[in-house]
Amino acid sequence: MSAAPDDRPRWPALTVAFGSAVVLGLLGPVVARAILGDPPPPAAPTDVMAPGEPESPGLGPTVASAVDPSAHAGAGPQGGEGDGPEGRRPSDGPGPEAPGGDSADSWEAEYFPVVPYEPEPRPVTLADLRFGPAPTTPPAPAAMIRIPAGSTRIGDDTLAGSRPSRPFAVPAFEIDATEVTCHDYQSFLVAKGLEGPWVPDEWGASYRWTGTSYPPGAASHPVVLVTHADAEAYCTHVGKRLPTEAEWERAARGDASLRYPWGNEWDSLRTNVVSRRAGPLVDARDFDRFAASFSAAPGALDTRPVGTVAGDVSGFGVHDLAGNVSEWVAGTFGPYPGAPPNDRNAFGRGLRVARGNAWGNRDYSSPIANRYPHEPEHRDVLIGFRCAR
Repeated sequence: MSAAPDDRPRWPALTVAFGSAVVLGLLGPVVARAILGDPPPPAAPTDVMAPGEPESPGLGPTVASAVDPSAHAGAGPQGGEGDGPEGRRPSDGPGPEAPGGDSADSWEAEYFPVVPYEPEPRPVTLADLRFGPAPTTPPAPAAMIRIPAGSTRIGDDTLAGSRPSRPFAVPAFEIDATEVTCHDYQSFLVAKGLEGPWVPDEWGASYRWTGTSYPPGAASHPVVLVTHADAEAYCTHVGKRLPTEAEWERAARGDASLRYPWGNEWDSLRTNVVSRRAGPLVDARDFDRFAASFSAAPGALDTRPVGTVAGDVSGFGVHDLAGNVSEWVAGTFGPYPGAPPNDRNAFGRGLRVARGNAWGNRDYSSPIANRYPHEPEHRDVLIGFRCAR
């Protein structure tokens, strides 16, 4: 892969799944295409937000899909990216070739600036980061947490695309205490007659479904490889919706507007991020060295059963907001009021947003205010969702 102008490779939300690709000799165009997605199309004039527009689309009510979301749920004939490789089953035959590495490098440099790494508050070793045994039985359906009406400071003045920070009043709402699990998502698929999430590439092999059967041992893990429309369709099916960005951030940061769910200091011992495999990271080069040496057993899951990482819980009692998987939210990726001109090149292109850190994110100490733009049909082993109402 070509390097960024400062000679430091810049991978967005780069995952431990890349490590698997390295082992298989696939850390090339196919992986870049699958993880990063195609660069977005040029912005249509109607997509560009007017200067001084009072509210980012991601902070307002749920944006209705242009088509029935249930028509896109799952990875069946209408799922995935149409004729793109993510939407194809083996019976579909080969898909079109993925773009070259330079295209991927351009995407990452323009749309996913690397967030500076935060120091650990104490010396931490890889041994300190090991998880205990995972539960062996599926959890009960997720409880919902009522978040009272109140004001939380949204955004972060140090993060491109998340500034300026300002107080934001959020009406009362409810949100799932945990991410939607494979066990819960299976019930939706069966009811709708749909097949489960699937990608052809080896980086997603441990997480892809067989028909309506989730991967072995994944019942209590968050469902991944879902598109934004898949997530919307599930929430609608259970009488809920995706949270707005403001709701999600309030649930994570609370009345005190904390930088992380537990406080204002980064602490990798509290959540499921890439340090669980790599050890604490100092900078992006540390991640590059880790990715080049990573190996994982076939069938291994780096997600964790939802709600089992005791330190990753907000003051409201909402789990797994700073790690495990990033989560689709409602709305599109637009600038906050008063944002610097052209703060993020992805603004105004109709991209959807994922919020929260994930188990293989290159920005492994990313604060809660960070926003990740993706094409609506993007599938990733790092992205799941939870519902609100």
